[in-house]
Amino acid sequence: MNNQKNDKWQDYWNSDEVEKLETPYWTEFYVDAISALDVIGAEATVLDFGAGWGAIGASLGAHCRRLILLDASEKLRHLMARRFEDDSGTLVVASLEEVNESIDVILANSVFQYIPLHEGVRILESFSLISRPGTILLMSDLVPIKYSKVEDLIFLLAHTFRVGRLPTFISHVWRAVRQSGDTNLADRLERYESGFILRVLDQLGFDAKVLPRNLTPSSRRYSVLAVKRADRSIQEEL
Repeated sequence: MNNQKNDKWQDYWNSDEVEKLETPYWTEFYVDAISALDVIGAEATVLDFGAGWGAIGASLGAHCRRLILLDASEKLRHLMARRFEDDSGTLVVASLEEVNESIDVILANSVFQYIPLHEGVRILESFSLISRPGTILLMSDLVPIKYSKVEDLIFLLAHTFRVGRLPTFISHVWRAVRQSGDTNLADRLERYESGFILRVLDQLGFDAKVLPRNLTPSSRRYSVLAVKRADRSIQEEL
């Protein structure tokens, strides 16, 4: 990780504060958006990369055959392990090296903003290696180069107020700032230019596009849908 830019966030996700948080305010919105895309089949193996509390997995797991929940935070992995301890179809892992099977659907929601660009590219390369022709990759909540944290905050305050989740959102922001002691955490979010992401995915053998709307409530961020092509010869060029 880029120590200067991302250590504060990593410290937060590994702190005791995350155990006190409620289900993320955007979970219902995201699950509804994924369901509308109809990309998860009953026999699918799904990887939730950056699974957090496992809230999305709890909602989508019943619709697939196999669910793999991956998160770099040891705290969050422990929470998920307890949550899914009686679910034989769900596996909690710490890294992509532990994924030893082909994946049908990869979900990467609200996670790449905490990952430096060079490492993000490496992760996309790893996604390609565990994909088969037809594998679907959904990256959401990506922060664009031109991004106003003030506009994003105002929009999210309004949205969470409308859906009755304003206290949860405020608690999330307050706990992150209190634990880190940093009021400029939003400035530490990594930004990904959409054209760059599409070019990298194309080189890795994916047909990719930016979706018309983000899959989370933040309209100031964006989502990408990619499908692995049948022709894998591109791998030889990397």
